[in-house]
Amino acid sequence: MTEGQVRKRVKYWGEKMGLGDLKISVRFINDPDSEVAGMAAPEPQYRRGMVKFNLGVVDFERDSDAHIRHELAHLMVSMYTQVVGHLVEDEGVKKVLGDLEDELVTRISEMPLFDHLG
Repeated sequence: MTEGQVRKRVKYWGEKMGLGDLKISVRFINDPDSEVAGMAAPEPQYRRGMVKFNLGVVDFERDSDAHIRHELAHLMVSMYTQVVGHLVEDEGVKKVLGDLEDELVTRISEMPLFDHLG
């Protein structure tokens, strides 16, 4: 899958996941030594966000939609949790919030309803 095709799928899934009102930019890196497949960086005050994919880790030929939905779910959830994170000073509490966000994102991105939309 080309980078252009990934961008089109990000747009498609962004609209299906209710993020059509955000300007979502897509970035690519190639770092096979990293364990991080992707990341999301929301900027809710500007109604935009960025998703980044590590081409050294993600196999877009095999499971592109799953990775795309996962990063978009991070973007969606982070729009809200980011606000709470700024209010919390305790690092232990921040870690728990981060773990809860990861669990929620995984559950959202793997919802069976997406099988019918892909």
